[in-house]
Amino acid sequence: MQEISQQIDALAATITEHLAKLSAEGNTTKLLVAYFHLTEQYKRLDVARKGIFHIKDHHDKKVIPELFETLEQDKIQVPEVARSFYPLRKYSASIVDKPKAFEWLQTQGLKDIIQPTVNAQTLASAIKDKVLQEGIDPPPDAITFTTYSITGMSKYTPKS
Repeated sequence: MQEISQQIDALAATITEHLAKLSAEGNTTKLLVAYFHLTEQYKRLDVARKGIFHIKDHHDKKVIPELFETLEQDKIQVPEVARSFYPLRKYSASIVDKPKAFEWLQTQGLKDIIQPTVNAQTLASAIKDKVLQEGIDPPPDAITFTTYSITGMSKYTPKS
């Protein structure tokens, strides 16, 4: 991976140098042709970046959390990169039927979060507390509540 980073940095330096040279020469046509090719290559890089994002996202939300589950571990320290990796539990909630959802929230003592537009994070947090602390699930026809894991990562100082 380090090699790829170095290649990207070298590519950016080469492009900068080439465009600066063309600008200094004062040949507008050559500069515009180079700029055209730069924009086309940038589009290709953007497609590649999006593909890499999907690979990262798949590992973040599926591959690595499943690995932790299989290994039955809650944290792995990797001295090579001075990072700890761990599964991080996330919660998501969305309103399916507003009147039913507001009624349920009110009966659960959560009327403070009822607004014309309920913040999704606030809703998820409030419902998570109800589910985890009190064992009360929201009605699925009113509120969709899901849990999922992502990969957490933090710095640590390896012992020598």
